[in-house]
Amino acid sequence: MMHGCSKILLLSFLAIPVIFSQPGSVSAALITDVRFWSAPDNTRVVLDLTEPVQYESFSQESPPQCNLKIKEAILFTKKREVIVNDAFLSKITLVPLRKGNVKVVLHQKKPLKANILTLKPYLDKPHRLVIDLIDVIQEKKEEEERKRQKEIRASGTRIVVIDPGHGGEDPGAIGPRKTMEKDVVLKVGEKLVRLLNQSNEFKAFLTRKRDYFIPLEDRSKIAREYGAELFVSLHADGSFNPHARGSSIYCLSLSGATDEAAKILADKENMSNVLGGAIARPSIA
Repeated sequence: MMHGCSKILLLSFLAIPVIFSQPGSVSAALITDVRFWSAPDNTRVVLDLTEPVQYESFSQESPPQCNLKIKEAILFTKKREVIVNDAFLSKITLVPLRKGNVKVVLHQKKPLKANILTLKPYLDKPHRLVIDLIDVIQEKKEEEERKRQKEIRASGTRIVVIDPGHGGEDPGAIGPRKTMEKDVVLKVGEKLVRLLNQSNEFKAFLTRKRDYFIPLEDRSKIAREYGAELFVSLHADGSFNPHARGSSIYCLSLSGATDEAAKILADKENMSNVLGGAIARPSIA
């Protein structure tokens, strides 16, 4: 019996060097997850990584695809095909290649513009490879539709833009039961828009209607395109005190954050840009 056990142990120890001596695996990054977020004019694909990576990318017209070869990487997730089926993507496939590389194929429904960036670890987020596939024509249509709403102001109606904070990669505060701030403020924003639109004095719009991230500078840009007279950013702050109640209201200061609480809020908002994966990192303080 002991003889059999020693054979098993010997084989196990011999197998270890084989696993760790695969080509490229010594410094290889592990791809631990893949996910996506669908917006009205783009789809964002995010790969979680244990290390920074180098990659090559190229587009294909027929059928339309965005292809990436990630160098010195290992698939450490069971996901080999992710069904998307939104307005822009049908699916995402991940294929291990020889020499320790991984091919990622984004199967598009139409030609799209690809913006690719890498993000360093931040708070609970690991290294990330982010691919934004943008429908430039739809993006332009969305802008033009918002600008047409400015005509409403001629009738004396006041335009209000409600901005549900966070979204997509950035969950905001997370409650003890995993309730996410991004979901709470979206629900509140939807209800607030409905209430305002019951009045003839106001016409209200949301910056986002689903779960996706909008960079801070784009949120204010959307409000300007609508010609908004009032821009309201909604947040649901967390507290370690379970008995905390009430609300906080912050108004824009042209001279910057005016007290310690306002500076904390400004830092929190700037943090959202980094968590959400915005390329630019403007300061609102």
